Amino acid sequence: MTTIYVTKRDGSKQPFDADKINKSIERACAGLPDWLSKVTQIATETSLTLYNGITEDELDQATISAALQNIQNDPDYGTVATRLFLKTVYKNILGEFERDNPNAVQELHEAKFAKHIQDAVTKGILREEMKNNFDLEKLAKALKVERDNLFDYAGASTLMHRYTLKRDGETSYETPQFAFMRIAMGLTFIEKDATEKAIELYNAMSQLDYIAGGSANIGSGTKNAALSNCFLIQMEDDMANISKTVADVMMISKATGGLGFLLQNFEPQVHRFLMEELQVVQQLLQKSWTLLFVQSFEVERKKERFVSIWNHGTWIFQNLLIGNTTQETNTRE
Repeated sequence: MTTIYVTKRDGSKQPFDADKINKSIERACAGLPDWLSKVTQIATETSLTLYNGITEDELDQATISAALQNIQNDPDYGTVATRLFLKTVYKNILGEFERDNPNAVQELHEAKFAKHIQDAVTKGILREEMKNNFDLEKLAKALKVERDNLFDYAGASTLMHRYTLKRDGETSYETPQFAFMRIAMGLTFIEKDATEKAIELYNAMSQLDYIAGGSANIGSGTKNAALSNCFLIQMEDDMANISKTVADVMMISKATGGLGFLLQNFEPQVHRFLMEELQVVQQLLQKSWTLLFVQSFEVERKKERFVSIWNHGTWIFQNLLIGNTTQETNTRE
């Protein structure tokens, strides 16, 4: 039988070790009902994705995907997927650790947190107060890695992919508990007893009793933090102001944040229309200016692009009424 090699992160290759993967899946299934059948199911489905030269990251994702696709049959597979996902997070951010040592991840968090913050400040990712205003060793001792078990897969994945700091714009720079503590620090560094206040807020967040808004999660503690989550923009009924609003929306959206628009200065006919269509307008405005009145999608139809108008009233607002006001109207872009 042909030997399958796994490509390590350093570029080296080693033979695929089925026992190593099976033990990893077994640890993720520990304590769950009928754990052995779950191990067998995930291992079998993972083996179907193997190819010579598969990378470590691809192999990790293959086991996670195998668990996820079985959730429809047993919700416990979601727990397995979460555990497998968090294992890759710890390995990628904290480095290799002894899998059979139940305290290994906690010990790594405590040992590496202070340097993690100091390095982020040195690299210009975090502001100086994050290093100077806190007792970093005390904060490290306050970290509770077991609270990662409160996550389901969707929660852990969303936090890591959307709200953690990124090393290169894509790769997460912090674990979930590092992220919660960094957010708490960024929101309390001006307090008189910043360390205690950070721990208090961290405990609320890490136990999922309170979660800050999206912008605060992303920007807290950074040098150019944008902590506001909602913005209200007044739009005037002239092209110059509408064009400026487009630019404002683009810049705000770049840094995250929900958008609201004040439209009372539009002409009465348009204003009445907007009031009647308020629910539609609010929904579309919050997405982006380009989705203000149309929801667009591309279809393969003689290699042409089409825009689908889902509410015929939008034609009135855009002065594009061309005699066809069916519920769904396709027009060439």
